Amino acid sequence: MLNVLSSEAIQNIRERADAVVYGVYGNESSDFWHKAEALLLQSLVVYIELNNLVGDSDVGLIVKIKELLSDLESEEYKIKETFEQYPGNLLNLYMAWENNEQRVKNSIAIGLHNRLDKILNDLQKISPQFPTLVMGPPGSGKTLRFVIPNILLEKKRSILVFDPKKEIAAYTKIQKSKEGYNIEYLDLDEKNDFTKIVQKFVEEKTVLYVHMQSLLSEELNENTLEPISNLFNNLLEEISTFNSKTNQDQFNGACIFLEDATLYKIKYLPELLAVARGYNIYITLIAQSKNALEKLYGLEISRSILTNCNTMFIMGIADPKDAEYFSELLGEKVIKGEHNKYVKSKHLTKDEILELNSEKAILLQSGEQFKIIDKLPFEYGTEM
Repeated sequence: MLNVLSSEAIQNIRERADAVVYGVYGNESSDFWHKAEALLLQSLVVYIELNNLVGDSDVGLIVKIKELLSDLESEEYKIKETFEQYPGNLLNLYMAWENNEQRVKNSIAIGLHNRLDKILNDLQKISPQFPTLVMGPPGSGKTLRFVIPNILLEKKRSILVFDPKKEIAAYTKIQKSKEGYNIEYLDLDEKNDFTKIVQKFVEEKTVLYVHMQSLLSEELNENTLEPISNLFNNLLEEISTFNSKTNQDQFNGACIFLEDATLYKIKYLPELLAVARGYNIYITLIAQSKNALEKLYGLEISRSILTNCNTMFIMGIADPKDAEYFSELLGEKVIKGEHNKYVKSKHLTKDEILELNSEKAILLQSGEQFKIIDKLPFEYGTEM
């Protein structure tokens, strides 16, 4: 059979496979088992891409690879048949895996499966279940390594995402459509029937991408604030109406992602965060810095916003004042100082927070000790 993809397309597939391997293993693939797992992962990514089995979803890619690994022996014939259509480097890539003994292949597959399991489990840990603040400067991965994976991970609840630059839809709409979601777009610069829009959002599993061009081109004023307030007012009213109907299931819930949250102002945002869970709504606020929130809302209201965020995911801090604030928030520990005397010390100093490894993030959850965890490894395309 003739090759069905151009050499350029094949090169793009190889590059994505290489990026996935590096994302999962970094520089760890030095011993035999890590090298073998990385080789298998590379082969499976290429196979999936050649057959277009998933879209651009990184989470979908992990899930699909795990499915293949669960029954790899029965899938091997189809995989090999695909690679045989591309003699040369692609076939050689697969044969380097195929030539191992079966018991060795089984061990390699189990090792890779366990590694991918850990990645999905880490993602579940940071999946927003309470009002959540995601903070980090440009380039820290707020969108590609938190928002988009969490949108793709959600399977049951409706999703409302502010998408000022129309970038999130490009990464997620195809996959969510395949999962049975209605895909809707809302331009707040136009006249809208909010009642009809939110009714569908509440009654059917929907992803609603919200855009407002004036957010990017105008100073904040009543003309930009009113449509946003109307949207949320209508949403809460519709949920209340839906839940009050007899002989009907309760509202299944919604995830709301307020991307670039300092580009627009939401009236009564602290109150919205406080009551959201009672409506089965889980709000994630994405901002570049605490300082940016304070400039938009003022010191008192921004403090109330932070207080109402039960979870904070800090993906990087560039502002020394912000670093000082979070250093205080993380609290103190008792250590042995000079002359064996016990003294109090910050868990993380301002400087330690400012110099945090770019691949690490700080996870704070109410009532729990903070954690420093790895950011999700997958990061393709231009940083948002």
